[in-house]
Amino acid sequence: MDAVTRRLRVLVLPWVALIAVGLVVGCASGDGGTVAQQPQQPAAAAAPAPAAPAPEPEAPKLIALPSTIGSSTSTAPSGSSMAGPSKIAEEQFAVFPQDGMPQYGGQMRIARREPNSLNYLDNATSDIEAAVNGVYEPLVRWDWRSGYEIYTNVTGGMAESWKVDDDGVTWTFTLRDDVKFHDGSGFTSADVKATYDHFLNPGDAGPPGRSYIAPYIERVDAPSPYTLVVKLKGPSPLLLMNLAIDWTMIAPKKSIDQGLDWFHTNVNGTGPYMFVKDEWERGISYLWERNPNYYVEGIPYLDSKRSFIIPDVAAELAAFETKKIDDTRAASPRQIEAMLNKYGDEIQVLRVLAGSHPHIQYNATHPPFDDPRVRKALYLWMDRQEFLDKANNGAGELGDWIFPGFFKKPDGTGYGTLYEDLLKKNIAYQPDKTAARAQAKQLLAEAGYTDLSTFKIRVVPAAPTGARIYGAELLVAELRAMGFDAELEPLDRLAAVQAFRSGDYGATFYSGIAPFPAPDASLNRYVGPKGQRNYTHIEDAKFESMLADLNRPIDQVRRDQILQDFDAYLQEGTYSSHVMYWSHSLIVRWDYLFGRKYNKTTGENHDDYAWLGPTAPGRR
Repeated sequence: MDAVTRRLRVLVLPWVALIAVGLVVGCASGDGGTVAQQPQQPAAAAAPAPAAPAPEPEAPKLIALPSTIGSSTSTAPSGSSMAGPSKIAEEQFAVFPQDGMPQYGGQMRIARREPNSLNYLDNATSDIEAAVNGVYEPLVRWDWRSGYEIYTNVTGGMAESWKVDDDGVTWTFTLRDDVKFHDGSGFTSADVKATYDHFLNPGDAGPPGRSYIAPYIERVDAPSPYTLVVKLKGPSPLLLMNLAIDWTMIAPKKSIDQGLDWFHTNVNGTGPYMFVKDEWERGISYLWERNPNYYVEGIPYLDSKRSFIIPDVAAELAAFETKKIDDTRAASPRQIEAMLNKYGDEIQVLRVLAGSHPHIQYNATHPPFDDPRVRKALYLWMDRQEFLDKANNGAGELGDWIFPGFFKKPDGTGYGTLYEDLLKKNIAYQPDKTAARAQAKQLLAEAGYTDLSTFKIRVVPAAPTGARIYGAELLVAELRAMGFDAELEPLDRLAAVQAFRSGDYGATFYSGIAPFPAPDASLNRYVGPKGQRNYTHIEDAKFESMLADLNRPIDQVRRDQILQDFDAYLQEGTYSSHVMYWSHSLIVRWDYLFGRKYNKTTGENHDDYAWLGPTAPGRR
């Protein structure tokens, strides 16, 4: 272990084992169905004890936590109906005592890229999701008590309880009657139905939420204002998890009825934060303010959040060091080492799972990528460790499309191949690339491609930023080493997507978010031949057949088997997209920021429970 890695063990979040993928319902009832009653604030779990430092840990472990600050009580914000200490703050202190008692007030400052709109109901990017999550909400929520990095339990949100018929197909949700949209209008089942109906039949739109709704839901009915009935195509162990994903956030029916153009510049959600439209200065910043009428009493703790538009890495690091922003994930290990030497205990470093799978997509309509032997040669040739080291500063680990760290169960069952096993059985993953590249050249010769210099490959990064640019540069170098005439052509995001859709490119280095704890939506979205983020234009009958089987009503045993088959098939290397690595993020934060969950169950951070200590600049 090198010196930089040792120093980065200042604060490392624990990995949370993902136990049951089918976290669906609770106890049996006596009325012919199953009821999952979800109290808004269940009893707090016992606080986890920090693990003792290990000399050379094989996996990230909790090394240290922020020192306790604040008092033993937390006074609710002015104007609240609460008298005295906040119950939710006391509960959070019980679960995470190492953080101290949450305090109300102040403004958290963060760095973001500019969203090109606020419309998450169309072909939205992660920048759009980042701007509107916490403003809009999904029907149910991931329970913050079940983990700091990866949530595993679904609890009530706007739906306070649900009942499942014995056939597992009909779900009846009872909705809260005290939820309001930010414009003061009431939330009802009609809003949920309108949103889900849009995901089921989006017309010309391409909403990411479709991947979580359409494969499983047949229809949605709203028989009364606070009753929602969801009819599935068949029993699904994934329903609640999919309904908790940010991309399935609920919009008001009256706005959907106006058409999707309204959502480009307007927002009207039910969440803990309100987007302040007049404070959106393009290229500068945007602002969220605390929702004083949020239905969960006591959160959020912050008065507001401001997101500064900082697309440049150097500028973001400068903003962090001058305390213009409160945390950053832009620093390399070497830069973090320098900051640790400079600031010491004033900063904390976290290595957290970023939940993204940087991968290469080849345009299967362009020769020679239309030949499966060439695609397998590319699979064998690429040095995944080099991509991880150079494109992501070594922060991550190798794996394939189905990453076992999330999908293996404690008893050893599940799916996904461990990296140690990949090394043993898959030549493409062996550190010494000599044998793999010799096999790649043999495949190219069998396909009749002894001279690749006649192929001019246009490599278009998915975005002209960070790891995607570095990864695309490495891809160009690797293609040239194989003999291709490859050139890098960075485009802005919109132009890049247009090139991918039209097929006007040769290859790209792409990085997408993989929501947990189930890989189905990721396979549908990034790898499925008709997936929203699959730009390979591949036709693969075997893959389509397996994906169709996975999307049908199946039990957990059959689902696991299909995913094992997927895992084996994708490791053959003939598909048109290949994962290079799974990324971690190195996050540096000032010691006054607490409660922020760098959580990748859903793809983005959630700041309902974030709070600022007394030394935070955002309190001044």
